[in-house]
Amino acid sequence: MAARPGLQRVCRAGLAGVAGVAVMGLAAGCGRGGVAVSAPKPAPDMAAACAALIHRLPDDLAVGGHRRATSPSSPYVAAFGSPPVVVRCGGAIPRYSPTADVLVIQGVDWVVIPKGKSTNQFVSFHSTLPVEVTVTLPELPANVLPPVTALLTELAPAR
Repeated sequence: MAARPGLQRVCRAGLAGVAGVAVMGLAAGCGRGGVAVSAPKPAPDMAAACAALIHRLPDDLAVGGHRRATSPSSPYVAAFGSPPVVVRCGGAIPRYSPTADVLVIQGVDWVVIPKGKSTNQFVSFHSTLPVEVTVTLPELPANVLPPVTALLTELAPAR
């Protein structure tokens, strides 16, 4: 799949202290209960919007496969494909370098947090909803982040 339009890379943004989401505990495999995730607990004022964002994600978000069950099941987290792309909404702020790379997609900034040789976590601080997307190669963020960004800008006002 070709990269989606609206993706640009901005390096070394120096964005210390911006809002994001918690580091998730993602297991590499999937047992009988689904993809192991750390389920976020959004604040009451963001719970409905987070559930709507997760519910409205396209079932074929990942090139590598469709929506998968998660363990624990949560209205605030979704997994797609294998290796899984995981989208979480409403978690706490993760730690990242103040010189972290930033992707700008459709006007929304995503901090890039490396999570290993072939996995990156993307954290949006654009809106009142903290959203985290974890992507492992061969999946590409250019295929995953634009649909998440479109929903984010529709469901949550910019800061």
